[in-house]
Amino acid sequence: MKNITIIIILTAFLVSFQTSAQKQKQAKKTVAGNVKTSSGDPVKGAFLFADGELLNKKTNRKGNYRIKIKKDVDTISVYSDSRGSECEKYSGQDTINFVLTGKFNASVSLPQEEEEYVDIGYGKVKRDELTTSVGSVREEKINQPHYTDIFSMIQGEVPGVTVRGNTITIRGIHSVTSSSEPLYVVDGVIVSSISHINPINVIY
Repeated sequence: MKNITIIIILTAFLVSFQTSAQKQKQAKKTVAGNVKTSSGDPVKGAFLFADGELLNKKTNRKGNYRIKIKKDVDTISVYSDSRGSECEKYSGQDTINFVLTGKFNASVSLPQEEEEYVDIGYGKVKRDELTTSVGSVREEKINQPHYTDIFSMIQGEVPGVTVRGNTITIRGIHSVTSSSEPLYVVDGVIVSSISHINPINVIY
């Protein structure tokens, strides 16, 4: 009976040791940082990768990010459609900052399924399922500091959209069978007007 008791105790100890070792192996590390352009502007909405695997995290409006990764990760990368991509070696540091110069690192790319979707303001739609054209204001124009209102920033930028003062008309002023009133969506929320938006606060 004593021998059986010893065997049980040893078995329990080994199971406990293996469980502890597995937890240590699976433990994750928190890494934070900032993503900016070469001119110091924050990069919003950039994708994060760990060893080439796309994470469910993006940079916020200030270009900051915080991710949890496995301790055995070798590289952390960042990708922006308009700003480029970069890859950094990970060796256990808590902070990694990125500077995007507009160039794309060949080792960093979005999975094919991400590229098939188009952001239409209130959601994403597969490119093949789009029933109409999608227009956008050029990033260069958004970054211009001299606009006094949101309407002057939009004027003349999107085909089929006419801006007169504080009025926006879509499908042209001669549309007969369809409504020419636009649907305003701000940060995913439908609003009745965008006249209150300061162009300075618009971030690409």
